[in-house]
Amino acid sequence: MLGAIMVYGIYSVLLKSKPNIHPLSFLSVLGVAALITTTPFVLHEVYSNSFLWPDGGGWSVVLYAGVFPVRNCTIILDTRA
Repeated sequence: MLGAIMVYGIYSVLLKSKPNIHPLSFLSVLGVAALITTTPFVLHEVYSNSFLWPDGGGWSVVLYAGVFPVRNCTIILDTRA
């Protein structure tokens, strides 16, 4: 937890000097960085047989979190009036 707090603090300070790129491009880079940094931990859990798959409610949360933000972003960013 302390590591997450430190990373978020560094992120907050460095966010003021972010490159001048489109916000979705910046978000995509952050998402890829999160994927790369968490993959070793997920693989460790899978190979040590301590990985817990979500139940039905968990999968519905994953589906909701994955579908609706994408749908809302396409509605908000759609410039064809």
